[in-house]
Formats: sequence, C-alpha cells, structure tokens
Amino acid sequence: MDTIEAAHSDTNKIQELLASIAAEELEFESKNRRIQALKAETSEASQALEDFRKGPVWQSLQNLQAESIAAREKLRKAETGLSSLVLPLSGHLSRIKKLHESGRYTLKPEVKKQLDICLEAPIHVNPSFFPELQKKYSRTMPWICRPRRKKKLCYRSKLQSQTFQSGKKEYLEVLKEFEAKKAELESSDTGKLVELEHKEAELLSRTRSLEEDIMDSEKKLAALREELEHQKKKLLSSLSLINSDLHVNFPSPVSGERHEFS
Repeated sequence: MDTIEAAHSDTNKIQELLASIAAEELEFESKNRRIQALKAETSEASQALEDFRKGPVWQSLQNLQAESIAAREKLRKAETGLSSLVLPLSGHLSRIKKLHESGRYTLKPEVKKQLDICLEAPIHVNPSFFPELQKKYSRTMPWICRPRRKKKLCYRSKLQSQTFQSGKKEYLEVLKEFEAKKAELESSDTGKLVELEHKEAELLSRTRSLEEDIMDSEKKLAALREELEHQKKKLLSSLSLINSDLHVNFPSPVSGERHEFS
C-alpha cells in the first residue's frame, strides 16, 4: 500500500511537471516568434537609418558640422593671437593694479574695469583702453624713473593700440562667422535622425531583453525536464515493486494527456 501511494504521488508530480513543461514550451515558442519579429523590425530600422545617413539631408548636415568645426578652430586661433598682443604688457598692467589697490595710484573706475578685463580675458577688452594706458605711461608713474624706459613703454602701448584694434576687428569678424555657422547648425532639422536612432536603440534594447528571457526559459525547461526524468525513474521503480509486468506510456508535455498504465 505504501508503494502504491508513493506511485500515485509520483504520478501526480509527473502530471504537474508535464503541465509546467508544456506551458513553458508554449511561452518559449511565443518568445521566439516575438524575437524574430523584433529582429526583422530592427533590421528595417537600421536600414532606414543607414539610408538616411547616405541621403542628401545627412550629407548637408555633415558638411555644416565640418564648416562649424573649421570656424571654431579659426576663432580659437584669432583668440590666441589677440591674447598674445596683450602678453608683453601683462607685467606692467599687474603693477598698475597692485598700486591702485594699495592706494598709491588711482585709476578711473572705467579704466580699472578695462584693466581687470585685460588681465583676465584680454579678448574682451575695449581697444580704447590702450590709448588711455599710453596717457598713463606718458605721465610720471611711481615705478618708471628712467625716461628711456618710459619712452619704450609709451611706444609699446601705442603699437599695442594699433595692432590690437586690427586684431580685435579680425576677431569680431571670425566670431560673427562662427556664431552664424553655430546658429545654422542648431536650426538644422535633426529630428528625423534622432527619431531613427532612438527607434533602432529601443528595438535593440527590447531584443536583448527578450534574448535574456529566452535564456532563462531554456534554463527553466532544462531544470523541469531533469526533474521529470527523476520522477519517471521513481515511478518506474515503485511500479516494478508492485508488479513487474506493469508498463507506463508517458505522454509528451504538449499533449497534456494523463498517464496510461497497462
């Protein structure tokens, strides 16, 4: 009787395992169909993105980006050139600032403002600052005692005024060109590209997620089938003790039929 009860319990477990396997196999097939459909959709999206990148709109955008990069480099060189014009005077400008801050020398508020700009961001200084600086050099300053040195500084300041004015004009022209390219690039219609890239990325993400689900399903099915084989062996062992002439026909998991004993 104990053996018969154990066989009955094993039969129920086998039936449950068969039902679980059948359900998991159906889900596995459904996931496979979905992933095939996703891969086909992803392939179409990738092809649409590739076609767009080969088209005239994308080529025009690429050309505009290249022009913008060139304009940025041109602007960088203009900024460097303009800053280098102020560099020879930086030491003297720093001394003037220190004297002003210590109260030993007084600068007008606007001149002090331009002095700070000249030391921190020379490309933004007003060219009128240099003629004003030239006037300061032409007068007696606390640290300039020798006439030759004063004359040299006045000459350098005058030269800086002329070259800086020319350099600032060139810089502003280059800046205008760069800003025009930047505005043109920002106003370009990149919506289609973004839409296609987003769609491709989303489909690829969904495909990877579903592939991971399929791998989990495969592991689950393998575990269920292993457990099923174990229960079958237990059932056959119990039945052989009851009657060695008993035979069991195990149905496939998909059929859903109950066990038949003969």
